[in-house]
Amino acid sequence: MKRERVIELWLAGFVLVVGLIVVVVLLGTAAADGPPMSERAHLSFSPIHNLLSTNTVYVFGHLSVVGNKIKKNNFEVDPLCNEQDGCYPYADGCEERDYYCAGNGTGCNYTFSNRHTDSWVDTGNTRWVDVDECEEKEQKEQEYRDYKCSEGSCYYSINDTKWIDTGIYNATCIGVSLAPLEITSFTPLSYVDDTVGNGRTFDVTVNQAAKVSWYLNDMLVLTNESVLEAKCMLLADVVGEHSVTAIASNANGSDMQMWIWVVTELPKECEGTDTCCGSYPSCGNCNEQDGCYPYGDGCEERDYYCAGNGTGCNYTSSNRHNDSWVDTGNTRWVDVNECEEKEQKEQEYRDYKCSAGSCNYNINDTKWIDTGIYNSTCIDVSLAPPGITSFAPLSYVDDTVGNGRAFNVTTNQAANVSWYLNDMLVLTNESVREAKCTLHADVVGVHNVTAIASNANGSDMQMWIWAVTEHPKECEGTDTCCGIYPNCGNCNEQDGCYPHGDGCEERDYYCAGNGTACNYTSSNRHNDSWVDTGNTRWVDVSECQEKEQKEQEYRDYKCSAGSCN
Repeated sequence: MKRERVIELWLAGFVLVVGLIVVVVLLGTAAADGPPMSERAHLSFSPIHNLLSTNTVYVFGHLSVVGNKIKKNNFEVDPLCNEQDGCYPYADGCEERDYYCAGNGTGCNYTFSNRHTDSWVDTGNTRWVDVDECEEKEQKEQEYRDYKCSEGSCYYSINDTKWIDTGIYNATCIGVSLAPLEITSFTPLSYVDDTVGNGRTFDVTVNQAAKVSWYLNDMLVLTNESVLEAKCMLLADVVGEHSVTAIASNANGSDMQMWIWVVTELPKECEGTDTCCGSYPSCGNCNEQDGCYPYGDGCEERDYYCAGNGTGCNYTSSNRHNDSWVDTGNTRWVDVNECEEKEQKEQEYRDYKCSAGSCNYNINDTKWIDTGIYNSTCIDVSLAPPGITSFAPLSYVDDTVGNGRAFNVTTNQAANVSWYLNDMLVLTNESVREAKCTLHADVVGVHNVTAIASNANGSDMQMWIWAVTEHPKECEGTDTCCGIYPNCGNCNEQDGCYPHGDGCEERDYYCAGNGTACNYTSSNRHNDSWVDTGNTRWVDVSECQEKEQKEQEYRDYKCSAGSCN
């Protein structure tokens, strides 16, 4: 039985191979002897699973067909792209898709039909509506179609209808004596100047429905039938002086408007100068953009120049300012007590705004602030020696190489504060009550930092033990230690509110990786805009109709206390 089964399978395979060879030979003969390819009907091939017995297993390399299912490496593969046919969403509407096999390497693809988005569509219905006792206008009906998928097809429902003007008017009092027809307005003003390649639109408005005929150099180019407003767009394609004429006419008479239209050659390229810059034919004058522009909460003055025809206009800025407190240069001494005085400097708040093309400021306020300089006025009077009343940081201080460290002291009277690193003088603050010294940790080891406050009444001292250790070879890769060694940054210190468009957003910085450094996610992002409050009301339109209104508020977003409010 086994031997007979093997022979049977061998014969079946042999017959199948011979059959395929015959098909190839026949196709080749047909290609050679048949009509030209352009005259041949398209051949239709059935899927392989339709040609094979549904209960027989055929093996082709790694593929096998079992019934009407194809298996690859013993896993079933659905060969029917047609099963994906149907209706799919498209924008705010839908479309119908017909899937087909684009090739075994590509898989299924599709063509679409009956594609629609929600829109107003003409119904084909029109009507005439009286404008006054001697004139009527045409209106057409439109319906709003809301497209959705239903039972595999893209259908629509009609949500609303409306009537809109078509722009066509008709005189209904032809036999009645009327005022003569008149062109009441027109654009542009004559004379009209253009360069080759530009389009130019000419418009007229008449006082009653009329036919408007348009002529270019006495040749009729367009007619608008029964309108109150007429338009004609012409292309400037011939150099020279032309005449454009609009003649409005009806049973009551006619009127005419004529333009002189001069068309000149366009330069072949922009000159690349500050007054003729850009990509031909759009040559711009950069100098026309010079002036004052907003900058931050202040302003700046910009001088535009041609950065090259390919780049266009760019600018340099000057006189750039934000609103701020600025020293006036005035100082004064103020008594602290009977034996001490302190220096103060005057500041003014400058509010910068653009005015007459320049960035100018108004002074909104002034104030006096301490400079930190003190003076003893009772040197010859017996006083207690100066004392250091507070200091920072606390000793012992631990840092890593590359960090900066600030040391601070506060004294109870004006004094000179001298700073020493390992007994070497590095800085002196004269006649102060608060002193600071910032040192850079660049040498590994244990150091001593000393601050000595002294005046005519005596002295006081504060000393720190400062241990500097090796920095790790790389940043920790955390939100507080992120970046490329030795520049490890604290991403969290950047958290806060930032400008966004004309509004703001709140940013939460995190370490995206030492190679990437800090990145952020944004939240509470807003631009200035009108926003519904949720309040509504009904307002009478007439004694038989009312309309609904909703309330909106205009929200102006700004950063405040680290948040976007």
